[in-house]
Amino acid sequence: MPHSRDLFDGVYTGRPEKSAKLRVLVAIGAAAFAIAVLFFGGEYVQRYLAYGEARVGVRGAEALRWSDPLRTIVLNTNDQIPRPRASQALLESGLRVYDLRIDPKGMKALQTIAERVTAQHISTDIPRDYVPAQFRDAEGWRPIQVKLRGLYSTHYLKNRPSLRLKFPKDRLFEGKRQINLTDPYDKGLTVDVTTNWELERYGILTWESRFVVLRVNSRTVGLFQEIEHFGRSMVDRTGRPEGFIFSGYGQLFGKQGAAYDKAGPAMERLKSCNTAEAAEPAPHCAQWSFLRDYLDVDRWAWAAALKLLLHSNHAWHPDNLRMFWDPARGKFEPIPWDYAAYPLNQERDVEGETLARGYGLTFCSVPEFRRLRDQRAWELITKRVEPMIDHAQNLFDRLTEPLRHDWRHMSLELDRKRQADYLEALRGNRDFLRLLFERRDMHARFWRLPAGRVAIEFENPSKSFVRITGYTLERPRGLEERQMNQPLIVDGLWQAEPGRSVVAVKAPIDAKLVGFAASNGITGEPIADAEFSIEAGKGRPPQQPMVEQVRLNLGLANVKQRGDLLIFGPGRVVLKHTVEIPENTDVRFAPGLDLQLASGVALILHGDLEAIGNSDRPIRVGGIKGRRDWGAVAVQGTRSAPSRVHLEYVRIRGGKGASSERTHFTSPFAVHDGVVILRENRFVDALADDGLNLKYAEVRVENNVIERSRDDAFDCDFCVGDVSGNRVIDAGGDGIDFSGSDVSIERNTITGCGDKGMSLGEGTRARVVRNRIRDGYTGIAIKDLSDVEIRDSSLSELQIGIALYVKKPTFGPSRASLSGVDMKNVATRYLRDLGCELTHLDPAPDAEDAG
Repeated sequence: MPHSRDLFDGVYTGRPEKSAKLRVLVAIGAAAFAIAVLFFGGEYVQRYLAYGEARVGVRGAEALRWSDPLRTIVLNTNDQIPRPRASQALLESGLRVYDLRIDPKGMKALQTIAERVTAQHISTDIPRDYVPAQFRDAEGWRPIQVKLRGLYSTHYLKNRPSLRLKFPKDRLFEGKRQINLTDPYDKGLTVDVTTNWELERYGILTWESRFVVLRVNSRTVGLFQEIEHFGRSMVDRTGRPEGFIFSGYGQLFGKQGAAYDKAGPAMERLKSCNTAEAAEPAPHCAQWSFLRDYLDVDRWAWAAALKLLLHSNHAWHPDNLRMFWDPARGKFEPIPWDYAAYPLNQERDVEGETLARGYGLTFCSVPEFRRLRDQRAWELITKRVEPMIDHAQNLFDRLTEPLRHDWRHMSLELDRKRQADYLEALRGNRDFLRLLFERRDMHARFWRLPAGRVAIEFENPSKSFVRITGYTLERPRGLEERQMNQPLIVDGLWQAEPGRSVVAVKAPIDAKLVGFAASNGITGEPIADAEFSIEAGKGRPPQQPMVEQVRLNLGLANVKQRGDLLIFGPGRVVLKHTVEIPENTDVRFAPGLDLQLASGVALILHGDLEAIGNSDRPIRVGGIKGRRDWGAVAVQGTRSAPSRVHLEYVRIRGGKGASSERTHFTSPFAVHDGVVILRENRFVDALADDGLNLKYAEVRVENNVIERSRDDAFDCDFCVGDVSGNRVIDAGGDGIDFSGSDVSIERNTITGCGDKGMSLGEGTRARVVRNRIRDGYTGIAIKDLSDVEIRDSSLSELQIGIALYVKKPTFGPSRASLSGVDMKNVATRYLRDLGCELTHLDPAPDAEDAG
């Protein structure tokens, strides 16, 4: 008989009777549960309905499914549970605390935007306007603007919103106009920071970053990563000229300005190499000459090498790729933005990489670029993985305590697991790539040709390219080693196709081909004869590509070519059209040359230039029939191979500057990326922005005269070296202008400048010794984080003697020290902005004028 309660005697023959106390507790628990269900259930229903309403009218939105908002609802609910102990621990973790104040109207506007993006899953076509806010710094609360940022809905969660903060132009935040605050887990916590740390070693532009605690309206939100937004602060800090930053899709960060007429078309050409949208790249994208002209290929190769090590296609997808256009060089540089790390699968990724469509596939399809990348990847995997691991682990150790109290993630153990996965990917990818690069497996087939020659086809199924410099013949009298006319490159395996190269060599009829002098192009290790398989080819021999020396046919009198050298002069050489000489050809101006250029015409060189005349036979450059509106003589070197330029006893008159396809030259004589020696030259009557302009140059400029320049006389940007014994006379603007340079300026005389005798700005470090500056507006201007030592110099007949100020807020205040500076007839001796430092080393200095 089943257990039951007897209705008459009250005897319970089944489970024991519950006590009254237990029944009360159960009732209370049930009531609490019901209240919780009503509260949170109502909250979830509210969020679900709001999600659906936000989705109404969204272009291209799918029908609402019950599962769509579930994850967002959960993640946006738990932030309402108070966690005072965790919040206090975050505030006391040692990280900087960023305080924001946003009024209810602004918060509501941000919430509405977040709901719309959450409904659409992506922020495309959704306006994300700034709202007014306040940010607290050491000086108190300052007005700023705040907006939500990010492409995908994960950036719009209530408990981890990704924000952009924009500061007033006259009150930047540590030199930055804009910063991003983002979920620290979005960029792998330590992955991107370590990536940037490594790429900075190779001169690559990177963003500054730190981990901070965010508090909004006195409520602690959690741990965030501050990331410098793309703009002038990044460019200025790293010693670049005023250029442009683009996304992979061609979006411009910032505004158009000077030199955008070159940058815009260049970006359009580069965009055609993006195959992320399943388009085929334009034909020029497969040409090494295009990559070399439009990219700083060395820096791109380093970025591609780290991308290979991390197995990160994510890094170069156009959404994540950023690039800087350097107007002085006419090239793009990479800016790492969103790298990630994934382990290589040795069974699937048999070539050590799987490239998605996009810039990565396009660039690496060019063999010359791939060789550069692989050589740099070898250095990374043999020397740099352990330092990267140490850097990442040290950073993670410092973040452990804040992570422990950041309740927005699952657990600290999960963070440790992700960190371990990242480090394991570094080690595992390194070991696999090393095996692939060290592999040697060469095949050679040969065919007999007439006249004692042999055609050889090499096949290379390994990842590393191979360099072949000679071959071994077996003859009746023994082995005979012969050298090839020039090394032969056999590229490695690419997209499942082995590399192939064909060459024809001399081999007597009684000779047998038995071996080669060859080496692994990546590791440098020799390849033994036993690692070659050599066999006779079948059928007709493959066609041998012919390489011919290209001769320039300028058709100019008094210009001759000797191999890779063009010699102008002596005598008159007339240019009626602009001539551009390629980088594999050097130029020499002979003593007695009279180079005459038509109106607007330029001579643009990409190799070395030697122009050494003498006092009896100087070299003259000017316009036809004395006209002064000709263009320029310009030398455009490269960062990794600067042009060597040496001028002595050269007389240049007139000139209004010129342009190449990608670069403006702002003076009649200009050098970009060069090692420059200028002695005993004269630059007169320039009609350009500068009388003489040098950029990215190592300079020795001695005993030259620069006279009657329409604007600035001598402009030197990002230069290193010595400038001594020169005379600057009657310049419409500045006499000597240095930006971003480290120079010694000695024994120069500067007279009659319309603006400043010397302008030293943008972080210039200068030693100014025994100079004389007379008759101008300002003697020496020291700007924008420059540090200058001025000794034993004289300033006279000026409105202002020495001025220290901030012109570009992204830099900051400057400083100077003075000793033995004599001033006569100077209306205001010293003018100084707040924060700039002026130190007098002499005893009892003259009274300082207030600025």
